Amino acid sequence: MSVVYLLNAVTDGVLCGLLSWLLLSVMGYIAPLLRLRSSFRDVVLNAPAEQARADLQRAQRAALRLTVAACAAIAGFIALWLLATPRFQGLPMWVAFAVACVLIGTWSVFSVHAWRHWRTCRFAARADAALGAALERLALQGHRVFHAVALGKQHFEHVVVGPQGLFVIRTVARRPGRMNAARLNGHTLEFHDGKTLVDPVLEAEQGARLLSELASRQLDHALRARPVVATPGWEVTPDQIGDLLLVNEKTAVLLLSWSRPADHPLEGDAPALQERLARLCVNRAL
Repeated sequence: MSVVYLLNAVTDGVLCGLLSWLLLSVMGYIAPLLRLRSSFRDVVLNAPAEQARADLQRAQRAALRLTVAACAAIAGFIALWLLATPRFQGLPMWVAFAVACVLIGTWSVFSVHAWRHWRTCRFAARADAALGAALERLALQGHRVFHAVALGKQHFEHVVVGPQGLFVIRTVARRPGRMNAARLNGHTLEFHDGKTLVDPVLEAEQGARLLSELASRQLDHALRARPVVATPGWEVTPDQIGDLLLVNEKTAVLLLSWSRPADHPLEGDAPALQERLARLCVNRAL
């Protein structure tokens, strides 16, 4: 009889956890739709690491739902073990228990994934915030920094516009290890831990082309933007040549020293383009 009680309690507890997870997921989806919108969202610009923080919050909510489901399963198991009578006997009991075991295994896999994703999102939010704070120092030299800029179908973490040029920055947030150096090899971003990436370089170049096209339409003459890839937390070499630049949170302030006179906007171009970008960066999520 004790085995029957145990198997029924485990099965019912797991089902309680599953029901709790489903209810929390539905509530988490509905809650943002019911939230009152701010009256000032049309005048507030996107902040540094805003998208990264939003990703972190989603990861936290996902991990919280799994944690609450586990707590509900444990509480359901204890309550049913102490108070309830077995509901399943024979073959149905074993089938229900097998389903419960599958759900426990699935929960374990999702919990590990949610924990790793949360750690990744937390580092990304901190890294992008550090880079954004470093870029804000360029305001001392008459440049404006825009965050989460929509160019085409993509959003780019940072765009710098000022008298000494236009820069589109794609951030790559990877947690560094003991070998924390990164470099550009043509169109490939190489990390000394053996990881290589191509997409961030292509995306940065595409963003630079899109910003150049936007500037040309806005100003009625050609103006070229430079693509930048940022790897916060990784060491990069400050002596770089070529159209593509690699920076971190320490060397980001050197962007202006890499600008070329041919890419400098004419007098009056920067304010006009800054106003256009400000309209693209209005925070719609408030």
